[in-house]
Amino acid sequence: MKDLILGMRYVLRGFKLINTPGLRRFFIVPLLINIMIFAVLIWLGIGQFGALMEWLLPAGDSWWEAMARVALWLLFAVAALVILFFAFSLVANLIGSPFNGLLAEKVEEQLRGKLESEPGSLRKAVSEIPQSLLNELRKFVYYLIFG
Repeated sequence: MKDLILGMRYVLRGFKLINTPGLRRFFIVPLLINIMIFAVLIWLGIGQFGALMEWLLPAGDSWWEAMARVALWLLFAVAALVILFFAFSLVANLIGSPFNGLLAEKVEEQLRGKLESEPGSLRKAVSEIPQSLLNELRKFVYYLIFG
């Protein structure tokens, strides 16, 4: 029980750190990109599902058609939420991976007041993007195979 309380304290401490002005951009940029991607995907999914419903169900005012529409929309909503739940973290890790090194540097600087190693540059971070994306894809493939 003591570890649970300690873990909750670390989560709260992390939220306080994220709100620090120097760290916020390394968290907000990937989050906003992720939200925009999923908003577009959900918007497209709703539009395509609506078109599929029009094609599958006949036009009319019968009670069974209304019930079928409601049931299918509920099924779509549940499926979309399940997919969103699992895919959001995957996409967030893919998008955020180039920012993680810089974020770790800034957190270390914030907590300790100095860096133990030389600070990285934006050029170095950009050069590490392909490798970090490849590492995240390897994790995803591992998860698919063994998860």
